[in-house]
Amino acid sequence: GDGENAHHFVCSLSALLPRLLTIRSTIEVDEALLAFASDYCEGVFSESGSNSGNRIILNADGIYLATYSALCLNLQLIECGWYCSGRESNTLPTSQREFVEEVHGSGVLVYLSASWLQELHRLVCEDSLLQRAGFQHSVHRHCALVRALSG
Repeated sequence: GDGENAHHFVCSLSALLPRLLTIRSTIEVDEALLAFASDYCEGVFSESGSNSGNRIILNADGIYLATYSALCLNLQLIECGWYCSGRESNTLPTSQREFVEEVHGSGVLVYLSASWLQELHRLVCEDSLLQRAGFQHSVHRHCALVRALSG
């Protein structure tokens, strides 16, 4: 279901992040995210094959937007100390509802269900993808990826 699909997406994105952190220009970051979105959709489409019952409808624009939003959220959570502290005392910078509305309200046609986006939000809040990819605030705070996300 949506949970597994979101999990698969997060794994794919995690594999890309170490490379994204080394890119020097925001334009290249953007190109890499667009390429990732398009490759991801093609990969999922070929994996789901002809099992029409299983077919997940995805579009590259939606995946691109979700990738961007997930990484922005991840960065916000790192900056507010979410992953370091007792989370109960911390309020989320972006609630699950706001996160879903942000992606769905972007003006771009997004074939991603609210439950898929909610699961993505939950996964990012649970685990810092950027930090797992080697992100360190002191080292990377001016890198192209961060500039692209903060832009």
